[in-house]
Amino acid sequence: MDLMFFVAAIVATLSLQVMIHELGHCIAAKLAGVEVEFYDFGVGPTLLRLTDRQGTVFNVKALPLGGFAQLLDGWGSPITEDNAARSFREAPPASKLAITLAGSSANFLTAFVIILVLQLGGMQGTVPVIEVPGAETAGKAYAAGLRDGDRIVGVDGAEVTTWQDIGIQLFDRIGDTGEVALSVSRDGERHEFAVAIGDWQSDRRFMNVFEDIGISHGSSEPLALEESVIGRVGGAIEETFVLGITTAAAGFKMIFREMSILNFMGPLELLLIGEDSTSLDWVDYARLFALFSIAMGIINLLPGPVVDGVGVMLATGELVTRKRPTPRVERNVRYAGVVLGFGPLVLCIGYEIARALA
Repeated sequence: MDLMFFVAAIVATLSLQVMIHELGHCIAAKLAGVEVEFYDFGVGPTLLRLTDRQGTVFNVKALPLGGFAQLLDGWGSPITEDNAARSFREAPPASKLAITLAGSSANFLTAFVIILVLQLGGMQGTVPVIEVPGAETAGKAYAAGLRDGDRIVGVDGAEVTTWQDIGIQLFDRIGDTGEVALSVSRDGERHEFAVAIGDWQSDRRFMNVFEDIGISHGSSEPLALEESVIGRVGGAIEETFVLGITTAAAGFKMIFREMSILNFMGPLELLLIGEDSTSLDWVDYARLFALFSIAMGIINLLPGPVVDGVGVMLATGELVTRKRPTPRVERNVRYAGVVLGFGPLVLCIGYEIARALA
């Protein structure tokens, strides 16, 4: 895989995610009757400017990097007696909450649609039949007894059917010690093996979880798909939910130092793709885009000055107490959001720097 192409794909993916996120806020605000002053597609000089019937200006910028929706909230144009009724400040608490959550909801919905399209199109992946390097490589899987042609059907007692299932189960073990239990089907019989993992990947960077235990993709046989559309829709919902839980778990692993920040992308990319990571096609990038959509949605629910978590806290508090927070309370909540949202991240980065210098 060309490194520059991969980096460019990541930048483009993140930029699109920001556009989608901000567009979610924009659409929700309009539906709630809150004025949207402008929406910028990208950054830099304006190439094209359009204005809709409600007065929202849509600007197409020279550099397609991200996007931004400016609501009438006092941060842009001042709130006056004439426009106060259309301001975010005067919106009902439920509307404020819905508008604030709409950005992350747009990201989650994007991920679900991508996964659903892949499933409806039959892009389900291949049967997890493995290749195991020989004894000369001293691989952990070979030493444990796994062989070429084995089909993995279980990891640590959980039944698996796809490479992605396997990757998620292995990813859950990052930072652990001991053994991972692999169940395989061989010649129609089920066999159980224990593969040693040691202090697995806690200090490793950009590791491939499959290579680390000594297995690789060894099958091009497509998986059987759900026959009904309803079944595939259910599968897409389940996959979106599982990816969300896994992404959130990765964040907790980094906060509690069970996993290095620098080895986050390697395992997470593998659990998403679950295929040969040296030859990614458009389907793999679609799955990667879905993962980034979920990650973007989760990150924006954290408390912090540039994400939506603080807004969710304030809107929820107003909805419960039926009182608008005073400027002092809002300011204190935002300060607390900085500490809660970025404090653990700063500690993690500091730990990484200290470990690198040790």
